[in-house]
Amino acid sequence: MISEDDIRRVREGNDIVQLIGEKVVLSRRGRDFWGCCPFHNEKTPSFKVDPVSQLYHCFGCGEGGDIFRYLINTEHLEFPDAVRFLAEKANIEITEQTDDVNKGRRTRLYEVCTKTAEFYHRQLMRGSTSQAEAARAYLAKRGFGKDVPGKWQLGFAPGNSQLVRYLSDQKFREDEMIEANVALRADNGSLRDRFYNRIMFPICDLQGRTIAFGGRIVDKGEPKYLNTAESSLFQKRAQLFALDKAKASITSTGTAIVVEGYTDTIAMHMAGLTNTVATLGTALTAQHLKLLTRFAQRVVYLFDGDEAGKRAADRASELIGSLITPEAGPRRVDLFVAVLPEGDDPADFCTKKGAEGMREVLEHAQPLLRFALDRRLEKWDLSVPEQRARALDDVVRMLIPVGGSLLATDYLNYLADRFLVDYQTVSVALQKAKSSQVGQKSQANEATPVKPEKLPGDKLSGIERELIALYINEPSQRAELAQAFTGLKWTTELHANIAEKLVKIDAGSSAQAIINSLAFQIPEAITDISASQLSAYGEDAKEIARLLLYSHQVELLNQMIRSNNAELRRTGREGRDDDLLFAQTAQLQQQLQELKKKYSESRKQ
Repeated sequence: MISEDDIRRVREGNDIVQLIGEKVVLSRRGRDFWGCCPFHNEKTPSFKVDPVSQLYHCFGCGEGGDIFRYLINTEHLEFPDAVRFLAEKANIEITEQTDDVNKGRRTRLYEVCTKTAEFYHRQLMRGSTSQAEAARAYLAKRGFGKDVPGKWQLGFAPGNSQLVRYLSDQKFREDEMIEANVALRADNGSLRDRFYNRIMFPICDLQGRTIAFGGRIVDKGEPKYLNTAESSLFQKRAQLFALDKAKASITSTGTAIVVEGYTDTIAMHMAGLTNTVATLGTALTAQHLKLLTRFAQRVVYLFDGDEAGKRAADRASELIGSLITPEAGPRRVDLFVAVLPEGDDPADFCTKKGAEGMREVLEHAQPLLRFALDRRLEKWDLSVPEQRARALDDVVRMLIPVGGSLLATDYLNYLADRFLVDYQTVSVALQKAKSSQVGQKSQANEATPVKPEKLPGDKLSGIERELIALYINEPSQRAELAQAFTGLKWTTELHANIAEKLVKIDAGSSAQAIINSLAFQIPEAITDISASQLSAYGEDAKEIARLLLYSHQVELLNQMIRSNNAELRRTGREGRDDDLLFAQTAQLQQQLQELKKKYSESRKQ
């Protein structure tokens, strides 16, 4: 733990222009510095570095943040390591604090898991019971004999409270065994082993420390696989089996392969595909992708060839979103899907076809969105006119999460070819699908206009960002803006939280001091503020503030009017009138005209 004061001193003791300038050619343009983005390829500079706020932002890929985020993204450092690096660079001495109680507790849990893994491994390698012999026979049959158990520290859980007795002899307390999830409290109050008669697979963190276990039943029984429950060391939606072993290979190849089983992962590594990891009883999540993109941006999700595997592949469409678009910049994930021939899992396929056969399957992996669209299209007979119309409406909905991106444009062209229609037809279908989705969300109360905070807020969000940046950079406008902020209808929770914190910070603080304070209170605020497009306000700061506040009010009213008009058109098509909604819309239009008139008159004064 590094103190907030030390982090502040390190932030203030380094210059972001100088740091970024070591690798990026920057040219001064007004107050700011500009260069070609280090996070994506570009020929025209769209990467801005602000020496006042000490923030950077690329208007091409959207990446932005402070000096620490820059180091984290370019050097793949953890936050504490970035602070240490910059402290050393600026000759600043920092004192690292430790929470001795929690540190000691976590250390004990790591030790419980380590000793448990050692115990299980000895039971597998030396156990003389028929169950241990059956476990060894199963592994040998799957081709996991010889040095495999040692390399992966595979084990066998005998049960009968043997582990509990062993850990007790090692001076571990019962509460530590329970918290580490290797023991449970029985109905009679005694402590018993969590796993019994199972082949054990240790699950490790990035540093190779054992943090949890997965167990496969040796004989017939349910569940076939059982994982450790989540603990302070282990969160299954954020961790991957074998990532500690695979991370170097993932980095060198630029690709991560994701499977769904322990034995599948081991078989892939044995075949030379050492960039393979596995999920832990869950589907692949956005947290997993974020973790993997620390090492590579290409991920191939490999599924079994049975029906369960195909259903799992279909569920992968839930990962379709902004992360897979070019606009995501350095956060982008090139996510591909590969499905094995029917009846095979990765371990069986490697045995049958070897490494070359598996590589061929992986080479033919399809981009996730292409795969998902094709799978959805398989449900429809496009030769039947009625089905064609319904099929188009069905598949374009899959593009809604990436709407507005270059990727969406490419796939609109792809669908136009599949349906033998022009691009405009498919584009219109997508817009209708978006509108219907928004309409469905607003049907809870038909007589009430949609509230502004529920409407799409890209333009409003941009205006709010500029108001916040103006407050930070122009001390002369803080008093007036602070008063305006209290009555502003913020369209995003993030901006509302930032505004609430800003008005509580000393109004005489420097821009960098405010950024420092926000970085501790709302870390995600830094990336958002870095996207501000205004920088040098000068004598126009007061007029800019007035214009932004006016524009915010106008856009709010316009969005409410557009929403109400859309609802009135819908009720009209259904043959019913909504007098209340009509009156509300007319009132909003009158407010808009009065607002425009008032602003026009104020500018003449």
